[in-house]
Amino acid sequence: MCVMKQNIHNKKKSLKGFNICIKENRLKLIEAAIEKTSLTSVWSYLAVLVKMTFYDPDFSIQYVFPLMKLSEKLGITPTINLDTMKIKSNKYYPSAAAAVVTLCSLLNFWDTLKMIPNVRGTSTVLEILWSIFDLLRSLVTIAVAYFRAELWDTFLNLFRNFDDRLNKKEQKIVKKDIIIVEIIFHHALLLGIFIYDSMMELSKGKDQLFFVKYIGYYHCFLSILVELHFASALRKRYKKINMLLLKTTDLQNILNNFIAHYGTTGVDNLRSIKEVTDYYLLLSELVDIFNKLFGWQIFLLTESTIIQILLVLNTVMLSLDSSQHSLDALHDLGDLFFVVAGAACLIFFQVMVILYCEDVNKESRNTLKICYNLQESVQMNSEEKKELAILCDVVGLLKTRTTASGFYTINKNVISRVFAYIFSYSIVLIQFSRQSLTDQSASSNETNL
Repeated sequence: MCVMKQNIHNKKKSLKGFNICIKENRLKLIEAAIEKTSLTSVWSYLAVLVKMTFYDPDFSIQYVFPLMKLSEKLGITPTINLDTMKIKSNKYYPSAAAAVVTLCSLLNFWDTLKMIPNVRGTSTVLEILWSIFDLLRSLVTIAVAYFRAELWDTFLNLFRNFDDRLNKKEQKIVKKDIIIVEIIFHHALLLGIFIYDSMMELSKGKDQLFFVKYIGYYHCFLSILVELHFASALRKRYKKINMLLLKTTDLQNILNNFIAHYGTTGVDNLRSIKEVTDYYLLLSELVDIFNKLFGWQIFLLTESTIIQILLVLNTVMLSLDSSQHSLDALHDLGDLFFVVAGAACLIFFQVMVILYCEDVNKESRNTLKICYNLQESVQMNSEEKKELAILCDVVGLLKTRTTASGFYTINKNVISRVFAYIFSYSIVLIQFSRQSLTDQSASSNETNL
């Protein structure tokens, strides 16, 4: 007992000395920690935080349901029952959303046309074109949610089936708190943009009709967010089956299997290759449905992105042109905030959708490449080689890829095409803007005379 008390006393004494040492050297420890915390590590922490706001491969597809419940109010996705996880028919949301979006677009047209005397012709044309594409995209999105509710139900069922089979040995993870934080963050960002822009518009004496443009913008923003999460979900699952294929069919395991002939590892490898084939068939079906559900929206959003970038360039050019200020034109640097900030948000997420679709195509090609490499590592007449050959045939025949409703394959070439259009039309934009300013100045001088 005395020995135990002595040990306890020694531990307390050493702990007390340790606390005194920490108090005396607190500043030195803080300085050392700051020195070790480099800028690179800070950026890495921020990168992890940003990644957490997007889709995680180990999360169930139910993770995205809170976003779907929000978007169904605007007719972007069909109504989903969270208890049964089934799509249910609802005519009111799509009809009301279509009516509201159409009315807001018409009011926005009228507001744009009213400003023609005080706005350059290029701005008017670009505003009207963007409104037309945005209206078409909204109506197509609502029509897909209403008329293809069964396809949406199949889409979600296939996702759940895939997750259940892939994670049958693991605990299903459903984390809705991350996407809720993401939704709150995005809404706070949009609210800040809308408040600042409304203050600028009201300071210029405009009527309250300009508020209708926020509804169309919000509808577009939620649509892109839904596309982004499902594209990311496909991308992550393709990566997971490729990692599974590499993990379960590595060269060392295969060599050990042939030494043992009928070892349990060989049976696991053979079953895993068959499972990857089944997973690939499921993912191919998911990609095909993804193209049907989101192909037209991605196509129209890509075209409207080009118009938005041209609108930003045109607004910057006119705001910095001193000659237009003498003509009482409604172009100033205050207009730049909403145009640039609003366009930047939509363009960023649209580029993310394109890059995720590019990754889906790339991972599909990687599956075929992995199969060919693994075939060289096994014996000619083995069961593994036969299953790998079947998987190669499946991948080669299906040729899974994301497309914009058959117009083109969604990959990085789309981004290069957007830049090519921007460079071409920006030259035309400069010429027409200069001509518009010259004509306006001449007519103003004739009026003064």
